[in-house]
Amino acid sequence: MGRTIKNGRFCIYNGNEFKVNRDSDGNTIILTKNDKIIDATFIDKNGSGVYSKKVSLEEIEELYRYATYAVINNYKVNVEKENEEYYFVGTADCKVAGALGLQRGEFLGNSVDSFESRALAP
Repeated sequence: MGRTIKNGRFCIYNGNEFKVNRDSDGNTIILTKNDKIIDATFIDKNGSGVYSKKVSLEEIEELYRYATYAVINNYKVNVEKENEEYYFVGTADCKVAGALGLQRGEFLGNSVDSFESRALAP
């Protein structure tokens, strides 16, 4: 299907994009699977190939949020993930789900027009 589905908070740090999260102590953590954009200060805590680093907000160049959505029959729905054949979509609006005939955990084929929305994070 060729598109990368992104949802959540991201940032630019040292010119590269990272996923942003917080640890249990409230510290800002940046994460990536791309070992080409990290240095020795990143750790792979669980041996999973996900590298993380604690940073301050002052070190972050830009902070924003991705929310990927699709428009199906003029209804906007969230796109959570994809596999080789389908998009996994959802909506909290029961009327939209009913109008589209979506069931819980619905997968739709590749006829979905997917769009990405990016906004500055609060």
